[in-house]
Amino acid sequence: MKYRSCVIVLVGEETANRKWVKYEIQKAWKERKGLVGIYIHNINCPRNGKCNKGTNPFEQFKFRDGTKLSSVVKCYNPNSYDAYNDIKDNIEDWIEEAIEARKKKCTKKTKYNYPTLSGYTNLLVTKDTVSLEEYLTTYKSRITPESEELFVRDFLFPLFGEKHIKYVVPQYPFIDSEGRARRI
Repeated sequence: MKYRSCVIVLVGEETANRKWVKYEIQKAWKERKGLVGIYIHNINCPRNGKCNKGTNPFEQFKFRDGTKLSSVVKCYNPNSYDAYNDIKDNIEDWIEEAIEARKKKCTKKTKYNYPTLSGYTNLLVTKDTVSLEEYLTTYKSRITPESEELFVRDFLFPLFGEKHIKYVVPQYPFIDSEGRARRI
């Protein structure tokens, strides 16, 4: 999350109940990051098919005045007939809207850029588009088991597409709410 301007929360059936998701939402907001949610119940999982629509995770957070975070942070529900293309066609605008919405709530200016973090440089961020093969070749050492490559091929790449996959850095480290080291 460090050095990022926006956090995308992929909202599945259990997302709102997960402790580390709540932690990441709070952390993102405190660090003045844009936040946006995308429901993923209309996306086919190669293993399990579609799931039920999850609860909006931003509903459970309130400002001091009682206003819900969900009144500022949007959670988009892609078209059920063509969820992948709906996300691909709109994600850039959703991210920009989220960054602008957060800026309006900031009390001081925030810098948004993509520098290096402990060897986890985003190697593709400067490109306009990135093919699936280029992405897999660039991050070959970080996408090791066959199951991770399958996840990228069947889920991440169709979800983010050639224009937006460049923002996903495999094996990006973070600390969860219980202090455990994890990777995306």
